[in-house]
Amino acid sequence: MAEPNPIEQRLDRLYEDWDDFAAAPAAKLLRWQVVDNEWRMIELFFRVEDEEDSGQLPVIFVRLDAPYHDARTYTQALYDQLSAQIEDSLEQIGEGFIAPPTTGHALADLLGLADALADVAGEALELLVLVFTPTEVLDPEEWASWLGLCVDRMPPSVRGIVIDELGSPTTAPLDHLANARPEQLRSELADLAMLDVGVELADHSCRQGPDADYRRCYAQMFAAIGRSQLDAAVHAGAEAQAIARAQGWGPLTVAVDLALGSGHLQTQEHERAIELFHRAREQALELPDEQAPALALQAQFGMGAAAIAAGALPQGAQLYAEAAQLAEASEDSRSQLDALRMQAHCLEFDGKPEQAWLAASAGFGVAEGMDEETRRSSTLAWLGVAAERLASRVHAQPPWPELRTRLEAWIGPSWRALGSGEVSP
Repeated sequence: MAEPNPIEQRLDRLYEDWDDFAAAPAAKLLRWQVVDNEWRMIELFFRVEDEEDSGQLPVIFVRLDAPYHDARTYTQALYDQLSAQIEDSLEQIGEGFIAPPTTGHALADLLGLADALADVAGEALELLVLVFTPTEVLDPEEWASWLGLCVDRMPPSVRGIVIDELGSPTTAPLDHLANARPEQLRSELADLAMLDVGVELADHSCRQGPDADYRRCYAQMFAAIGRSQLDAAVHAGAEAQAIARAQGWGPLTVAVDLALGSGHLQTQEHERAIELFHRAREQALELPDEQAPALALQAQFGMGAAAIAAGALPQGAQLYAEAAQLAEASEDSRSQLDALRMQAHCLEFDGKPEQAWLAASAGFGVAEGMDEETRRSSTLAWLGVAAERLASRVHAQPPWPELRTRLEAWIGPSWRALGSGEVSP
């Protein structure tokens, strides 16, 4: 039997965590504690279990991602999400499923509906698991208290899971909950060492040749960047670039500098980040490759981000203006609009509202030529919020009412909430 690959090995660890939790009779809530990108492996765990051919457990995992603003609206939103998922799955569940009558007590209704779903699934199912992954938690203490109440009232056929990114605002409240309910809430440290996955996959493949050598060096560089070990990252990156140059793999040479630029930006070495992004852009522009414009644009945006992080707003404005030109030349209207938005941002916070307004207005001009889908997937709403703010600071009366009307026609009445981050795209 073939040895499991590194991804399969990590999935096996998650199954071990689940087995330990499921075997504990008093346990009601599994708290998976994650760092780095470990949540992606947990997401893969759920996807595997969602598939009939690959699922191993006699369990239904129901993911509920409503944001937590307050207990009342949250519980009702979870009930609505669970009801919608049942409605979408009636063919598998059976047309005979009847939701229990509501009682007016939202939490009792939610858990009653979950219990009814577990019951109708029959003997093949041992548990129904509610996976709580709120997209936003306004009050972590309140949310943890709500989870405690939910745990207290869960029927035997229902359990729960939360994913806790260590160091996030929810960690301390969940610690308190775990200490108060040591038998009901079981915490498992995922400990999946995701930064090492790329290197392990390269080693596991046992392939030989330049392609395998490049992948191995790139993975080593990526892992070192994740640990902020930049000397090691630069060394591995140089080896990867040497292989890529010898093979004539221009885009892969550029990819190394883009990654190293991001690594130096992450550790606030802004000048070095700009140097690396600049080198990546220059190399990309020389490539006779269809990927060249996108790589050059990515590098240009990287330089702009590093300039803003360094507080060099005039430099950032110039870099984003150049990014807008690159995007226009490659007919990438979405990136062109975003570059103009960031140019306006730099100019506004550098105390130049009139120039910022001109950049923002140019962004609206780009939006005019977009199709509906491109507009909705762009940062136009964010540009609108900035333009509304700038309109009150520009001496000459700008045509803001007309632009606002266009925004509402293009995106809808919620453009301001979307651009302010109050609602999800």
